[in-house]
Amino acid sequence: MRKPLYTAIGLASFVAICSSQTKTTPTISSAPTASVITYGQTLEDSTLMGGLVTGFTTNKIVCTVAGAGDGYLDGPVNASVFHDPYGAATDTSGNIYVADAGNHRIRKITPAGVVTTLAGSGTAGFADGVGTAAKFNSPRGVAVDASGNIYVGDFENHRIRKITPAGVVTTLAGSGVAGFADGSSGAARFNGPVGVAVDANRNVYVAEYYNSRIRKITATGVVTTLAGGGNYSFADGTGTNARFYLPTGVAGTPLATFMWRIV
Repeated sequence: MRKPLYTAIGLASFVAICSSQTKTTPTISSAPTASVITYGQTLEDSTLMGGLVTGFTTNKIVCTVAGAGDGYLDGPVNASVFHDPYGAATDTSGNIYVADAGNHRIRKITPAGVVTTLAGSGTAGFADGVGTAAKFNSPRGVAVDASGNIYVGDFENHRIRKITPAGVVTTLAGSGVAGFADGSSGAARFNGPVGVAVDANRNVYVAEYYNSRIRKITATGVVTTLAGGGNYSFADGTGTNARFYLPTGVAGTPLATFMWRIV
């Protein structure tokens, strides 16, 4: 379930990162079959795998926000390096937070184009703590609340982590043992949490890959199942009568309706 990170940008706060690039027709290079893309075109993961999307037109931008290759390096966006970046989210100041799954780190990209490591030692494992003293194991999804707290789907640790703007990492929910159980914080169990989203009340929603469920975590850490019966299949319905097949993403709308992506 490897997925590269490609970002299409239309927000003014990000224009500075890409404005130094020469305006060209967007092109996928180094992909299995390099091709020219157009705005509004649906880009499948199979097309983009291993590729680098560059170039932009007058109205909308498609550019490489950060990353100069495979590995690990902080610094200016055009020199920074990532290893299997998976999910990204923005805060109200225009900072981008990236789940750098292969490096087991959460990275931060400022609107000025500087990449730093917010949290994670770079070694796969589990530890709460501050900044690089914390450990993740293949973090996949990230979401940011109105106060700038970052929530992480820590895939191989089967936990949902929380990072304050100062880089303090705690565990919001999950025992760390793969399985399924609703309940309070450390008693709850997840199996491969990927996508996360947070609403205005700081409820966190989780697309849980191996359990094929959508879970909800309250601000106090109580975990319930919002939808999905745990079978790898398809069915519309209410709550646990619905069925999903390995969901990987979840996102909210202004009306607090949540949607998830299944791949």
